[in-house]
Amino acid sequence: SLSQKFGMSHELQLSYSRRITRPNNYRLNPFIRKRDLKFISFGNPELSPEYSDSYELSYMFISNIVNLTPMAFYRRSANVISNYSYITDSNSTVNTYRNSGTGYSYGMDFIVSSRALKWWNLSSTFSFYNTKYDAGLTNDYSGEEGFSWKANIRSFFTFGEIFNLEIYYDYTGKRINSSGFNQPYQSLDISINRSFFKKKLTIGIRGEDLFKTRNWGMESNGTGLKSVYEYKWDSRGVYLNISYNFGNTKDYYKKSKNTKKNENEKSDANEEGNK
Repeated sequence: SLSQKFGMSHELQLSYSRRITRPNNYRLNPFIRKRDLKFISFGNPELSPEYSDSYELSYMFISNIVNLTPMAFYRRSANVISNYSYITDSNSTVNTYRNSGTGYSYGMDFIVSSRALKWWNLSSTFSFYNTKYDAGLTNDYSGEEGFSWKANIRSFFTFGEIFNLEIYYDYTGKRINSSGFNQPYQSLDISINRSFFKKKLTIGIRGEDLFKTRNWGMESNGTGLKSVYEYKWDSRGVYLNISYNFGNTKDYYKKSKNTKKNENEKSDANEEGNK
């Protein structure tokens, strides 16, 4: 990466990275999984890793009120790991995984954070991008292409010594993949906590996915078929968190570091004396 600062508030950065995505155990497992007589799935132990080249150009504006980071990116992925579906002679649907063609994505990310007020902290990310996959050898249809966007906002409020409130909202739009697309989903989490006994004891309540909208769905194109998957689970929940701080961790690590330093110095002195 290369970066150049302009004064105290502006910075321009250009970066390149090459990343590897290895197939997980589920996609590698060759043993057959039967949901019913008409749907069979299994992994592919011959999957190869997926490699991605990423180019990013970002600009950072830093101030006492707000920090802004717009970023343009272009990514190219080879040996994309994708679903592969087909129908057997017995009219059963088989789903497995293969390395298909090449995928491309380009777009913009906007990162915004602010601590303008002592009692309010805001951080958010907005992404807008286009994705395209070349037609692969694993299917008989043209490559997928489409526009996607996602956003998340985290807002933290401090009401003096009374309590703290955190609100987190996440939205992911329609996501294009190598064989179709994933359906949009969203969720809202809220947590409240309060500290007691000079911040040694903290008690909090967290509500996760309050409107029960964190569902999963996908449409996948295969050889001679189109599959639609939908999965809903009880994603809404309320959790009680209790934590207690038994000591000052900074003092502990500082003391541990000094003790280790003294032991090393003593060891060095003994070695010098032995010589």
